[in-house]
Amino acid sequence: MSGPSGPVTRAGSVSRGGKSTAAQSTPKEVVEDSSSLPTECRVTKEEIDLLVTNAVKLATDLYERKLESLREHIDSQNKIISDLKKRVIRNESEINNLNQYSRRSHLRIYGYELKRNSESCKKQVVALFNSMKDSQNSPLVVTEADIDDAHTLPQKPPSQQSSGSQDARVAQKKPPCIIVRFFARELRDSILINRKSLKGRRIGLQDDLTPWNAKLLRDLQDSPNFKSAWSWQGRIYATTLDDHTKKMNAHDFYQDM
Repeated sequence: MSGPSGPVTRAGSVSRGGKSTAAQSTPKEVVEDSSSLPTECRVTKEEIDLLVTNAVKLATDLYERKLESLREHIDSQNKIISDLKKRVIRNESEINNLNQYSRRSHLRIYGYELKRNSESCKKQVVALFNSMKDSQNSPLVVTEADIDDAHTLPQKPPSQQSSGSQDARVAQKKPPCIIVRFFARELRDSILINRKSLKGRRIGLQDDLTPWNAKLLRDLQDSPNFKSAWSWQGRIYATTLDDHTKKMNAHDFYQDM
């Protein structure tokens, strides 16, 4: 049978000018024709699903093994970091204790206005100590020979305050802190024990604490979990709400916060 464009062949080709062009099969036709293949050459949907499932399981198992290896590495690194932190804290604590021990013969005086005259700081400090009285109401006896050195500390400008503010002017008028170093620690302790005799004069006597211990003392005094806190011979003590006295250290206090 011939058409307008030429005879149609059995395979569906149209002859043009006496020549035939083979029609190409679509994927659908290939799939439909696969039924004609031998059984051992066919790929079923179930086989494809099984291949995909096995591939996903293999990838998942590999991912989980890698992830578990990563977890073990992280745990190992965390243990190393934890051990290093403990060593750093222990070293800092030991350095702080050594620093505090080197100050065992020191005393700090707050609120004592030095006179602007020819008298040295040491002589004026001696006069302050001799104005104090012991528990028997007898005056303390201190000489310049008992003191190795006495000097004021430079005043720090108030933080985050302009130099012209009222708070800054008040801070500038405040007497600078005085550090006194004694030859005999026993005399220093005796003066600290009798510091109550300075009550009403707005003068304070304290241990010369390290920055670490000074911060710990301030934080304990501000903490709602303690009634009071104080220092003695460089050690920090606090009274709990149930009236128990505890010796405190910075590591334990800040770890429990």
